Amino acid sequence: GMPSKGIKRSIARITAMETIFVQWSIYLLFLFFGGWFGNPFYLLMLIWSIYLTWKLFHRKRSPDSFRYAIPVAVIIWSLVEVGAFFGIYPEAWQAPFEYPITNSLMLVAFICSLWALMKRPAENALHVGD
Repeated sequence: GMPSKGIKRSIARITAMETIFVQWSIYLLFLFFGGWFGNPFYLLMLIWSIYLTWKLFHRKRSPDSFRYAIPVAVIIWSLVEVGAFFGIYPEAWQAPFEYPITNSLMLVAFICSLWALMKRPAENALHVGD
């Protein structure tokens, strides 16, 4: 909504509240619906996360993309945690020295993602009033 008179909108505060809301909502979805419906629910969440990722890559402006990426990452990470919870694979991120190749590849992917984000055109940058 519109900010109160004399008080500037805090994009960081809004994004933080959205992130907390999405994290707890997804947690509750996985807790209740995952337990009630099992595998069909996880398949539906996978399809939804693929759709959201597709939508994310079609965003034009960097600030919007970054803000949209936070809840998408929460949903995708929840699916990653489900696989580890059921013992499909070990949680390599909890023991980085036991899985050096996996964690090195993830570090490279992270650095490449940051580099790609920084190389975006300047006209996509966040402007005051956005």
